[in-house]
Amino acid sequence: QNGLALCAIAHSYFPEHIPFSSLSEKNAVANVTLAFDVLEKYGGVPRLLDVEDVPCVRETEPQSLMTYLSTARRVLEVDASNPIRS
Repeated sequence: QNGLALCAIAHSYFPEHIPFSSLSEKNAVANVTLAFDVLEKYGGVPRLLDVEDVPCVRETEPQSLMTYLSTARRVLEVDASNPIRS
């Protein structure tokens, strides 16, 4: 509901780029933006959504977020060509 779950996922892979303890639950847009930026820049996860497409920011269908999360998992954990797996 506030983007912190998405930041927690990004933090689990890139803790040096997500200052989780300093994030605010009151700033969903900033949290989602940070998570998307970190996952794209450091993990190679394609940005399939705009921040406004995430249910905690605007009323949208949760299936789009589930598609993004499954893509992120595939890129971060399954795709052997991802540089973080090296």
